[in-house]
Amino acid sequence: MIGELMKLYNAGGNWMHLISVTSLLGIAIIIERFMVLTAAANIKKDEVLNHINSYILQGNLEKAIAVTSQVKNPLTNIVRAGLMAVANNG
Repeated sequence: MIGELMKLYNAGGNWMHLISVTSLLGIAIIIERFMVLTAAANIKKDEVLNHINSYILQGNLEKAIAVTSQVKNPLTNIVRAGLMAVANNG
């Protein structure tokens, strides 16, 4: 079976090397992105949102925005964008 695969690989010529390298590169990128996004999702969401919410209820949008700037992940980026829009239009 492996011999058959090697014959097919060799029959593909030099292009098979390029295809193999790009496939490995793609797999490496997928693994790296998975690791980064998993790490970003592992923050204490409830704790951060409660902290932000307390500043919002106090009417202190600047401190709420500062908290979102300190914690770097997709959730706080979205919340920061919303808070900045409210602060600029409010």
